[in-house]
Amino acid sequence: MKFVTPNLQKPSPVGLVVVVILVVAIAVVVVVVVVVVVVVVVWTIRGSNPGGTRFSATVHNGSGSHSAFCTMGTGSLSRG
Repeated sequence: MKFVTPNLQKPSPVGLVVVVILVVAIAVVVVVVVVVVVVVVVWTIRGSNPGGTRFSATVHNGSGSHSAFCTMGTGSLSRG
């Protein structure tokens, strides 16, 4: 009885290139998903007010009292 040994060859360079391309593609997809999740979380935390949180206070001066508003992140202070 004759035993046939398989012809073991080195992996082809083309197969290695395909594996590297797949690994890089998966890494890119993971990075994109992480960026999208971060953007959604930040947008959700900030809410629908792109200028930030708005605070109000009553200001007393010589001519009476007035409402003043400060919007965080915009550097604006308005008189109501």
